[in-house]
Amino acid sequence: MILDLIGTLALVLVFFTFFLFLSRYVPLGSLVHPSSPTSMRQRIKLLQEDHNWHAVDPGQFPHLPIDQYDTVRDFMLGSGFSFLGDFENVAFNERSKSSKTFIRYLLSSDGIVTLDCFAFKALRNSFTLTLGTEFSDGTFLVTTNGLGAYLLDGIPGITTLSFSPHESLQRMLTAHLSFLAELNQKQPERQPILLRTIDDVWLMEERWRVLRLKHLQSQLASMSLEL
Repeated sequence: MILDLIGTLALVLVFFTFFLFLSRYVPLGSLVHPSSPTSMRQRIKLLQEDHNWHAVDPGQFPHLPIDQYDTVRDFMLGSGFSFLGDFENVAFNERSKSSKTFIRYLLSSDGIVTLDCFAFKALRNSFTLTLGTEFSDGTFLVTTNGLGAYLLDGIPGITTLSFSPHESLQRMLTAHLSFLAELNQKQPERQPILLRTIDDVWLMEERWRVLRLKHLQSQLASMSLEL
């Protein structure tokens, strides 16, 4: 009897801890199962949209945590990265007027690691950092603290290192560079693609987007066949 009671209390504690995690990091009203057909169709539609980038002044976005953007920029500049600029996805911002945002891009001095960051006013702990590297075989390494990082898991060709929204940029950068060094030792034939300009970065992101889109379309087609 006592063992059964202890087991029940332990189970309740697990569920309570999980609920606290959700209430802290995820707006409960927006919880949608990422593997549901509806969620997949929404993400496919977003990935299929044309990305029309336009340079912006951060002062146009007073509702966003510009100080966090600047902290990231200053840290990355001190780590040898160069600042590529601040840009908005015009189509996204026109459609989502209440969630307007912009993305800040930086590039490592050797041209093989990109960093972008952005935030949404409506979402708590939404400041997202993403480090990316593309390889000569068409695969990618992505290191991110985004809450949606789990959506990248299982996509062929994309290796994802996921961190919590509160993880330090220093640790994320160290993890990304360490993984690159280890990969270079084990598979020297997989060389990072060299990037020089913001256009190079956008082309890389487009190739990454195609992988995600094909994976989602394949998953959705499989679910339809099962039904």
